[in-house]
Amino acid sequence: MFSLVACIGERSTGDGDEFLGTRGKIDVEILVREADEHDFVRTVRFVVFDDASVTPTLDINELVTLGEGERDATRFKTTLDVKTNPDKMLVVIVNEPQVMTNTLDAVIFPEQLEEILFQMNDAFGFDHVQPLMSGIPMSGVKRKIVVEKNVSANEVITIERVVARVELWLKKADEIVFARLSTSMNSRVFLENTYGRGYLVTGTETDRTRFQTGLDIENNFGYMQIPSSGFEHVVWNYRGVNVLELSNSPQLICVFYTPERTYEVSDDRNKLFLDIRGITSPDGETGSRTYAFRKYHKIANH
Repeated sequence: MFSLVACIGERSTGDGDEFLGTRGKIDVEILVREADEHDFVRTVRFVVFDDASVTPTLDINELVTLGEGERDATRFKTTLDVKTNPDKMLVVIVNEPQVMTNTLDAVIFPEQLEEILFQMNDAFGFDHVQPLMSGIPMSGVKRKIVVEKNVSANEVITIERVVARVELWLKKADEIVFARLSTSMNSRVFLENTYGRGYLVTGTETDRTRFQTGLDIENNFGYMQIPSSGFEHVVWNYRGVNVLELSNSPQLICVFYTPERTYEVSDDRNKLFLDIRGITSPDGETGSRTYAFRKYHKIANH
């Protein structure tokens, strides 16, 4: 999760800026909290709309790229020069895939952002385990921001990944003498029914721009996929030099990333599964297949 803290204030304008209207500034700070090993800020795009709840018009669309010395930054600060307006919407996109920069540069309406899909292969390796150098895409949306002349305000916006992180934790059952992963046994894990693309920009529940109901439903921003076909399987292979011994305590084995989506509860065919193979025990090779929702999974006799 990220927190983006914005202090909004007035900036005096000269005669040459009159055609821009009354201007203000947003001092923005992005903080990465409880970051995982891949959650770094590489690029940040700020898109700001005026009169967002009535007839949105574009104020700014700016991309900021961090320098080489900040490639693994978990904190970012900048100042946005914006128009004063009582109904602004701020959209933040972190680590956009490089192939999408031209598309995002051309955005002038909120609806365009809501409909943009990214391809997993443009942001992650073929196995959906490691992000590319551009980083993990993340986004957030905050509505009802007021920028007034001679008034300063603070805004907090939450930034979240546009992909879900699937972690596999393994422990051996108490009745098993040993359970091991090794390259000789071709130990591997399949993530079944993942998907090759996802929506790049969505709101967050924290900022009341996602999963809202009733009168607040109009504040929702973005879509949730409900795919019924075109699923993919990806695989993680154990490549350790030494044998990995499982213990009675959960161990993190591997991590996958998958686009956010939902599925029909009554139909197992499109749910995420983890298929674990090539684990040795006193009874020979064993494995397991499970829904991708448990914190850890036991390896036992089958």
